[in-house]
Amino acid sequence: MKKIFLIMFAGLMLWTSKSQASSRVYSVVGTEQTIKPVPQGGPITPKMPARYPFVININEDTGNLYILFNRSIENVHISISGNGTIIDEDSESVMAGQTVIFNLGNYEEGQYLLTIESNGEVLSQYIIFIDEE
Repeated sequence: MKKIFLIMFAGLMLWTSKSQASSRVYSVVGTEQTIKPVPQGGPITPKMPARYPFVININEDTGNLYILFNRSIENVHISISGNGTIIDEDSESVMAGQTVIFNLGNYEEGQYLLTIESNGEVLSQYIIFIDEE
């Protein structure tokens, strides 16, 4: 009888912890299209744009947003805003291969705008979606 009770209790604990755990879904969408058709109707080929040399990635488990810079850029200003208010920002000169990390784990569900600029010129913008699964 004790074994049955113990098995039922363990199953209840696992079911409760799994049902109460909330996981998030993170996604990033660029606001500018970087794949353009070749003139004369040629095929569309993806190319790394020389003007936007970063790689954006989000770790689904931790909520960390990684911005990897593929070249050195002076006076980079990175901001994350929601509802027109800047929530997080960083300003620095970056070296090629440097990664800047923002933790989105504490952000509320919603849509955010990631802006990367240098010397007052917007280099790129991304929309970040955070949804509860």
